[in-house]
Amino acid sequence: MDTDLFVSLRASPQDSAAQKPLAILISQINEQRGSFRNITEESLLEEIKASEAGKETETIEDDESEDEAKTQREAVITAREEVLKQISRAHNDALYALDFISLLLSKLAPRQGELSMSPLLKQLIPSGSLGSEIIQRPEKSAEQKKDDELVSRGWKLEGLNSAVDSILRSATQLKKEVELETKYWEQMLAIKGEGWSICRMPKQRHTLGVRFGFSEAAPEFRDRGLAPLRRAADGSLYLDQNPIFSQRRMVRIRIQKDGQIIGSTCLPEKPVGPDEPVEKVILQARNSLYEEELFYEINREARTLTNQGVRNFGNAIHFPFIDQQEVLVDLVKCGDPELEIYPQKDVAVCIAVALRLLLSHAHQLNLRQRSQPPPPLTDRKRPLPVYSLLRPILTHIQHYTAQRKLYDLLNGFACPFRSAGLESYSMTFSSSAILEALTNLTPEGINTQSSIANALLTAVSAPLNSSITLKLPSGSSVSINIFTRLQMPTFGTEYTLSPITRTSSSYLPTSQLRFSDINQLSAYILYLLTLDVTHTLVSQPYLSQTETEHPIWTTHNLMAGEITVTFPDTAQNKRVMISVTEGRFDVSWKWRHTKSYELSVSMHAWVNDQGANTRNGNKTLEDIVKAIERTE
Repeated sequence: MDTDLFVSLRASPQDSAAQKPLAILISQINEQRGSFRNITEESLLEEIKASEAGKETETIEDDESEDEAKTQREAVITAREEVLKQISRAHNDALYALDFISLLLSKLAPRQGELSMSPLLKQLIPSGSLGSEIIQRPEKSAEQKKDDELVSRGWKLEGLNSAVDSILRSATQLKKEVELETKYWEQMLAIKGEGWSICRMPKQRHTLGVRFGFSEAAPEFRDRGLAPLRRAADGSLYLDQNPIFSQRRMVRIRIQKDGQIIGSTCLPEKPVGPDEPVEKVILQARNSLYEEELFYEINREARTLTNQGVRNFGNAIHFPFIDQQEVLVDLVKCGDPELEIYPQKDVAVCIAVALRLLLSHAHQLNLRQRSQPPPPLTDRKRPLPVYSLLRPILTHIQHYTAQRKLYDLLNGFACPFRSAGLESYSMTFSSSAILEALTNLTPEGINTQSSIANALLTAVSAPLNSSITLKLPSGSSVSINIFTRLQMPTFGTEYTLSPITRTSSSYLPTSQLRFSDINQLSAYILYLLTLDVTHTLVSQPYLSQTETEHPIWTTHNLMAGEITVTFPDTAQNKRVMISVTEGRFDVSWKWRHTKSYELSVSMHAWVNDQGANTRNGNKTLEDIVKAIERTE
């Protein structure tokens, strides 16, 4: 028997284009050529010319396409052989079944059975050799029927008992499931009642999750602020969090001086474990995520503040503090036994609280900016802004340092001038702008759109400005304004000196003078005090109590603080030199004797030593003037 099977697959005849409806033709054109917008007259003309010339467009295939076509061809051939093999097997099975039925039929109708027999079957097996008979089952006796009825009734009873047991098991399981679900939803409602946001997980539509992150955080931390809440075997909730992110981390602030840690912020002794209530676990996850974002933003800002002394050594960020101290900021794992324990320092706690509040304020500013109309669309990706976290703290540190240096400088002259009898010298500090802003933080003075906390943090983040009013010994007054801003165009502290009241002095500046360094300002203040004291002695000398004619005081070199005292009756001259240094006021004079022409030098100094005079007793400037006017 020929086992080859040939299958011819032909496409069904299609109607001509003239017989197709217009709607079908339009849809066919759209499928073949796309929209009518892509069909132009030039493209149609090119196709017509190509068809007339008998040109056929062929694609040039590279080596990879040839290999792919060859592989595809082999796969088609293999699949064809497999299909043909299965068809041949089915054909043989059908022929075997036909021979069996034909042989069975040849017992009753030999002629009809032989017509459908295969030649091989006719040769091997004689016709009519296979027969069939109908056998009737014997009737059951009464005992057998009774036994069958008992067996049937037993099976029914067993089935009913099995159904009852199944129903009872299902009821027990349902009751347990209801209790678990009740416990689950009670905890879910408790979490919802505490203010946490409950929502569906994005890729797990049948799972609820809690959002403990911040919507205004950086993308790296905003996506981690959502975790699923799953049900445990006992029905309680647990937060399914990545084990890497579930560890409690916290930003630690340490104060270092001369290479030794003198204080630090305190860390929790033991983080919240998995056996704690789920509310505490969620709160710990929120705090840990917030601390990680805080350290991430501090790292980003530290790279832009290298000109302010901020450095990154290892895993810690260093920036300068007052009194030759240094602040270290790092991210540590709570409960780590390898962490060293340091005494708590209040200033470290204040810096840590300020950093956390400033990050929250940055989130509020992001929300406010996002609520405004968006900027024009652009192809460039907008960079993430760098938050001002370290900048306000460094601003306060630098401003406080500048204030204290200036105060120490000016206060160092109070004792010498008071000892010399120059009681008019004084200084007055005015409150800084931030103190005034904090004083005005009342519910009546706050706009309804902003809270007191945002107004407070806005005032803390603003540039600092304070002033000192200095009254000179001559009675003139100058104002020294201290402005600190770690942004363009200042990038530090700027000092502005401007006159307030002027006497007959002509040496005071007529306009504002700006200084970018405390050393420059200190040098100018020393110069200004020297000029002021010199001008005071020249313009208003102390009256002599002698009966002789008064000496004449004239300036020899006002810029250097030199005065010439002339005695009209003896034609004797004395050279007086005024020197004002930090915490010290010196008056020296020299002259030649009228008879011996020997050069004599005398000096008197007032220093900043709790108001006591260290040289020549407790003399005042008036006493020194009388000594100078005394003829030798």
